Amino acid sequence: MAKAKNPTHFDNHEAVIDLYYPPTNLPGVISIHNSLRGPATGGTRLWKYRTKNSVIADANDLARTMTYKCAIHELDHGGGKTVFNRDPKIGLTPEELQWYAEEINKLEGRFWTGEDIGFTVDYVNQMSRYTKYVTGKSKEFGGGGDPSLRTAEGLMHAIHACLTYKNLSHYDLFAHWFVVQGAGKVGFPLIKKLIEQNAMVFFCDTDKERAAFVQQACPEATAIDPSSIFEYEIDFFVPCGKGGTVNRETIPRIAKTGCQFIVPSANNVLGNSAKDARMLQRFNILLAPDYVVNGGGIINIASEMLPGGYNDLWAKEKTQNIFNLLLCIFAEAEKSGMTTVEVADNIARSHLLRNKIA
Repeated sequence: MAKAKNPTHFDNHEAVIDLYYPPTNLPGVISIHNSLRGPATGGTRLWKYRTKNSVIADANDLARTMTYKCAIHELDHGGGKTVFNRDPKIGLTPEELQWYAEEINKLEGRFWTGEDIGFTVDYVNQMSRYTKYVTGKSKEFGGGGDPSLRTAEGLMHAIHACLTYKNLSHYDLFAHWFVVQGAGKVGFPLIKKLIEQNAMVFFCDTDKERAAFVQQACPEATAIDPSSIFEYEIDFFVPCGKGGTVNRETIPRIAKTGCQFIVPSANNVLGNSAKDARMLQRFNILLAPDYVVNGGGIINIASEMLPGGYNDLWAKEKTQNIFNLLLCIFAEAEKSGMTTVEVADNIARSHLLRNKIA
C-alpha cells in the first residue's frame, strides 16, 4: 500500500494556527513545532504561495528547522514560524502589524517572532508597541539590531571552518571563488565581508534594482544573471535566498563548476534532505548544514532574551562556536560515513532528548 502523502509537512507539531485579517484579505499561519527547550521562536515571512497547503507546509518546515537550530546551538528556545501569503514587495500596513501583534499576544508567550524575508526590523519595532513577544528590535528600541548581520558573521566562521577542515589557508580568502545567490539582508553584508578578505565574488539577485544597488556598493564583486550562476568555476556556493535551491536537478550542475563547499544562509536549502545530502557526498562536495551555518541570527535574538537583556559579547562568542561545531560535524561525518546533515540532526536530537527526559 502506498504511503499517504503529507501535503502540509506536519511532523508532531504542537500547534498550527490559522491567521486571517479580513479588512485586507491577509491570510497566514503560525506553526509551533516544539517547546521542550523553551518558548517557540522564529521569524515572520512574507511570500506569495499558490495554495494554502503550501503556506502551511513552508511554515511547518521552517518551524521544525528552528527547533533543530535552537537545539544544536544549545539555546533555551523551541521552533516556530509565521508565514503570510503575500508578495514581500507589498509588505504590511501599520494596521495589519497591530492586528498581528494582538494575535501574538493571545498565545501568551508560547511564540516569539522577528524579522525574515519580507518582514523588516522596522516592522518589529512597530509591533513592539503592542506586544513584548518580538525580537530583533533596533538598539534604540532596546534590542540587538538586525540579526541578519550576525547571521552573515556566522557564515564567515562557517567558510573558514570548511577551509580549515580541508587544510586550506583560511586567514585570507584570496584566490577562493564564491557565488552568493541572493544579495538581501544576509547576502549583502556577507559579500562585503568576503571582499574585505580578498575573496573573488560573483553574486546574483532576482530583484534587478537590488542587484544594481549591491554592484554599486561593492564594485569589487561581479553581478551575474541568476540563470547563469552555475556557469562559472567556483569553490563555494552560498545560497542566501529561499530554500530548496540545492536539489537533484541543480547538484550535478553545481558539481560541474568545481564547487567544493556549500555554505547556506537559506533555511531548508536541500530539496530532499536525505537524498540530496547523499548526492552531494557522492560528488565530494562538503555541505555545511544550513541550521548550523545560519545560527548567528537566532543566537543574536536569544541574547535579547537573557535575564540582563541584550549581551553583544555573549552573542559574538556563541556565534564564533559555529567554527568548532562544524569541524566536529565534518570529522564525524567522515569517520562514520554519514552525511553532515545526518550528523547535525543527531546532535540536535540528542539535545532535545535530554530536555524530554528532564
